[in-house]
Amino acid sequence: MTTSAGRHEKSLRQAKTPVGLGVQPVFGALWALLVVALGVVGVRDALVYAGLLSGSGWCEEAAAKLDGKSVEAWMVPAGAALAILGLALVVIALRRRPKRGIRVTATTGIYLSSRGIQRLAQAAAADVDGVDTTTVSATRRKIRVDATTFLSQPEQAEEHIKEAVHSRLSALETAPTVRVRVRRAEGLT
Repeated sequence: MTTSAGRHEKSLRQAKTPVGLGVQPVFGALWALLVVALGVVGVRDALVYAGLLSGSGWCEEAAAKLDGKSVEAWMVPAGAALAILGLALVVIALRRRPKRGIRVTATTGIYLSSRGIQRLAQAAAADVDGVDTTTVSATRRKIRVDATTFLSQPEQAEEHIKEAVHSRLSALETAPTVRVRVRRAEGLT
């Protein structure tokens, strides 16, 4: 890139797409709790074997109860269910995390969050002549604008709002679908 002074500047690298957490942290927290519980059992058993606590070790008791058990009918379906659960957890862990932003058309890596899209759409709709109030909800894929107008024909405002929102969000690489609902403000004659 050449500036007005004739110097060459390096362009910035594209930023990575912002992503959400997904469900992996939930399973990570559950796994951590399980490991902590196993650690507590291990420490308790170590204290019992060191003679600092009275009683017998929980691991030893569990092994004694399982010793000599034969295969029972419920064990095969339980094992299959645990195998399926394990595969499901692997699939969840490898799944892509949800995207949180939409790329803005620019030479640098700029993304706009759903909240940013909502704010821009709300400002664009509020700037339309004849619009009294606006409520906007937005996701990465769609925007819903609810507006009230004091115009005698709300259909006029509906098209102007849609054009204004599209114009304001024209810098996005993938434009969300815009739905507009306009009502006439109550109390007007």
